[in-house]
Amino acid sequence: MKTCCFGLLLLAAFLAPAHAGFNLGPFNPILKGVDHAVGTNVPDASTPIQTLQVAHVARIDLTDPDVQFFTTPQASGYVEGSRETLSLTLSNFVRNYGLQLAVDANFYNPSDPTAEGQSTTVDGLLISRGIIVSHQEQSVETSVLMFTTNKQPIFVFDNQPPGTNTTGIYTAVCGHYPLIINGQSVANDATSPIPNLNPRTAFGVDDDSHYLYLLTIDGRQGGYSDGAVDSQTVYWLQQLGITNAINMDGGGSTGMDMMDCSGNGINLNRSNVGFGRGRERYIGAHFGVYARPLAVSVGNPTVEPYDTTALVKWTTSVPANAYVEFGFLGGPTAYSATNSTLLKQHVVSLNNLTAGTRYSYRLHSESPTAGSFVYDCQFTTTNFPVGARTMIFNFTNRWKFTTNNLDGVNWTARNYDDSGWIGPSPGLFYIEGGQMFGPPSTVLPPSPNGAQVPGISPTYYFRTHFNFPRSPQAVTLYFTNSVDDGAAFYLNGTDLFRLRMAPYPTPITYNSVTTNSAQPCGGDASCLEPGVKLTGSAISTLVSGDNLLAAEVHQSAPASQDVVFGSMLLFSQDVVPSPTLRLLREDTTVTLYWNGSGFTLQSTDDPAVGWTDVAGPVTTSTYNLTAPSGNRFYRLRN
Repeated sequence: MKTCCFGLLLLAAFLAPAHAGFNLGPFNPILKGVDHAVGTNVPDASTPIQTLQVAHVARIDLTDPDVQFFTTPQASGYVEGSRETLSLTLSNFVRNYGLQLAVDANFYNPSDPTAEGQSTTVDGLLISRGIIVSHQEQSVETSVLMFTTNKQPIFVFDNQPPGTNTTGIYTAVCGHYPLIINGQSVANDATSPIPNLNPRTAFGVDDDSHYLYLLTIDGRQGGYSDGAVDSQTVYWLQQLGITNAINMDGGGSTGMDMMDCSGNGINLNRSNVGFGRGRERYIGAHFGVYARPLAVSVGNPTVEPYDTTALVKWTTSVPANAYVEFGFLGGPTAYSATNSTLLKQHVVSLNNLTAGTRYSYRLHSESPTAGSFVYDCQFTTTNFPVGARTMIFNFTNRWKFTTNNLDGVNWTARNYDDSGWIGPSPGLFYIEGGQMFGPPSTVLPPSPNGAQVPGISPTYYFRTHFNFPRSPQAVTLYFTNSVDDGAAFYLNGTDLFRLRMAPYPTPITYNSVTTNSAQPCGGDASCLEPGVKLTGSAISTLVSGDNLLAAEVHQSAPASQDVVFGSMLLFSQDVVPSPTLRLLREDTTVTLYWNGSGFTLQSTDDPAVGWTDVAGPVTTSTYNLTAPSGNRFYRLRN
């Protein structure tokens, strides 16, 4: 095979694995007043638990004034005993109610709804914001945890009908039975209503009612986590210093989610239902937490997804280490290698990814002086044959936009002054109450002139600059869009293509509406548009370097009540796409990194003499080294 080399760089002088035994990891702050820890148990002689287990613990400061609780509210058309709540995934509970953290709560019926929005009845007491959603009834669910308006916890371990006095109670959930009462275990595996190894969810409070603990133990997943019996759940709770605790709903409902950067819920634990079915379970009772973001956060977090790799970059205010936790949504979690060098600029490469797949990720930095930095978000890898297509930007690309009537204005020109426009802001852009294919990011403003009945502007204008890194010869551009209702695109001031708009050269004005051509996704932006492929003379205005892409989004009728816009752009060229070898330098530490797989890093003091593979060899990004005292050259070969 012919060897090719890419990305010559000159460095000059001027330039979590499981362990045997019981292991409860450290608590790391993820929100103001909320810490998170991961625990593992790998059976050996040092642990009393002879079962493989993975546990997640959220520790919530009940004295933090910004922490508030929220449980599943009454369903629309509420009917006690038959339609008390509506089934909903845990991640959508987080998303729909703007929560920062959530876990499963009471048992409910039917126990395994087949879709979201189905009527469910809740077992035992459930109170949401002072409103009773489910009264206590004669059932085995009798262990109640209640909170007053100032989050004072109250346990009632045998709450028989008609139930305890709920005056002044703002939040309440009901579990199956108690696990710990006044520091003493009351677990009895021989008489337990749920005796076998199962995923578990438990709520507990410490002796001085300072912290609420939410514990999940994954199960029914051989080789990862088998689950727990009650006495084993108690063992975890006792290691946390909990003096009162109850067993909540568990099994396939066991879950712990938190909000990511785009407002979506991402799984912290690994549900056996989600892992087996490829989707979350629809559950009828949830417990949520509102909390403020951490005062200390990361700076400039970005992700550059490729097909089987992705680069994650961020900064911290103080020197810290760096690693990234990532995985399929609802699936297993993997960890990148940890860069233990304390730096302020961080870049981590995620390798061995699957093309065209959505991932959640959490970046971590830990400083000896400033504690932990975390950030959660999602990305989707590109889906193209290796070396065939390269992403220019994805749906989270930032655009400037306006609603002003620009008839007669050359707003699509590359040199047009858009400094008065809004943004730049990330996609997807939307005024939409229904489902969208991806996470919405920026709410569009309503019409400033009230021209539309619901206040939606007749036209929304968008502009973004992008860098094209190569010669525009023999190039194909690939657009994937999400548009409601229609749009026209322009490249460097010329018509590029139109979606459900009058064909070129028919003029488009501010009040133009879409044509009668069928819109995909049932008339909404709930899925991706069919791709648009452009080559040859159709993209003759593409240049190497800076380019301007403009778009205008129109409504199907004056009374249209929603709008969505997002676009992803990739390109291919009749050569194997070469990776870009880049570097960060901080003090004497240099980080070399690149996107792509199948390359080996080489170096030399003199390119005219010859190249050698860097010791290792180094075949994956990233690579740290100490800055050389003289000149040193680096490149990639495949």
